[in-house]
Amino acid sequence: MAEALAVIGLVSSIVEFVEFGPKVLTRLYQFSNGVVEGPDVLRDVADRLPLMIDLMRKVQSQVEHGKVVDSSQQAFLPVIQSCAFQVNVLDELLRKALPAPKDLSFKRGRKALLSIVRESEIEKIDAVLKMNFSIILQA
Repeated sequence: MAEALAVIGLVSSIVEFVEFGPKVLTRLYQFSNGVVEGPDVLRDVADRLPLMIDLMRKVQSQVEHGKVVDSSQQAFLPVIQSCAFQVNVLDELLRKALPAPKDLSFKRGRKALLSIVRESEIEKIDAVLKMNFSIILQA
């Protein structure tokens, strides 16, 4: 029973990451097009995120085909849940910082400044994602 719950939780977290990842990637691209000087960390995340999404899809396939033993599934669960959480937080930060097409130039500039202020938050998210994916790749 516990193993079945671990599989459900693991697949659910993977699906959440795989569904949110492309949305975040779109926001990253929109942000980089709307701001002249954005934080470098955003470009770094945008470069790695497609690889992370692909890796999650591969893990999902292996789990669904029974190629990941129960103990590994239970070990993966908190790491993958953390990845899904970090992507959700990043999406929220980007949503707040991304200028809307109808925003006045003053508001666009304010949002660009806000993005620089939040750069440290984004760097923390990036660090957690890097660490988690390093763990997944080594497993």
